Amino acid sequence: MKHITQQMTLDLGELVTVKYLKGATLSERFDQFDQSNPHVYKNLLRLTRKAVAAGMRRCSIATLYEQLRWHYGLHTGGRDYKLNNSFRAFYVRRLLAEDGVPPTFFETRRSAADREVPTC
Repeated sequence: MKHITQQMTLDLGELVTVKYLKGATLSERFDQFDQSNPHVYKNLLRLTRKAVAAGMRRCSIATLYEQLRWHYGLHTGGRDYKLNNSFRAFYVRRLLAEDGVPPTFFETRRSAADREVPTC
């Protein structure tokens, strides 16, 4: 069994509040949020890579989301880290497109995120 003890550094910068266009689709809202808050994806990727390196074969995006919220709360004295749960499927598809992330690491279901997701 692998044991990872190295401390991980996360970019816990403030979330940029996005003013979504009226009538914007979920996909369009995700794109706006992601472009305004690239550190969220970078943190999710760091957490994913750490889990893979530790030997985990599967993980839940909900677990990673909650880790970000928890770390942010510790870092800011309890302020909320407002991540839209509806964006999780979009992040999963981006993460699965990364080198080194096994294609079965996250379970996926059909969703609005089943489109070409850029891998910035």
